[in-house]
Amino acid sequence: MKKTLLIFLLSLLYSCDSKLENLIPDNHEKWPLFTHDKLDYFIPGHENNYRISYINEIGAKYKPQKKDNDQFLYNYPEGTIILKEIYPSNTYQPGDIPEYYTVMIKKPGHPHAQGDWVWLVKNHESKEETIFHSDMCVNCHEGANTQHPYGDKNLGKDFRDYTFFTFDGQ
Repeated sequence: MKKTLLIFLLSLLYSCDSKLENLIPDNHEKWPLFTHDKLDYFIPGHENNYRISYINEIGAKYKPQKKDNDQFLYNYPEGTIILKEIYPSNTYQPGDIPEYYTVMIKKPGHPHAQGDWVWLVKNHESKEETIFHSDMCVNCHEGANTQHPYGDKNLGKDFRDYTFFTFDGQ
């Protein structure tokens, strides 16, 4: 498992820009949880590491639009940040420290935005932010906009703006 994660992270580094841009504020622990689902199972790109997801206030205030056919259209506003704390194993105890964060920032005008999102990783210890130039993240997350095999499976075929879960507002 550790070897798989290491290979994955090394492959990402070859498709990333290691410039520190400071796009992520340090206070994410005060943001609402993006989902209350227990995220401890395998998902490609995130392995089966335990994950806790947060959304900033800009995204948390957004309400999806309902379309005529009972589908929902999610189009988070610019400035929305969705951050996942990634832990070393698939278990979590209060006080555990994440290894790194995977982050989506809705920033359509950014030169590295894909699907209007900037995709990056932030190292917990060094605070270094690494932007993905590869289309791996956006290509995978594009599946969230239709029925998919993860989470609630998006049975309504909603456009979810590249997020596999929807903000549950709690």
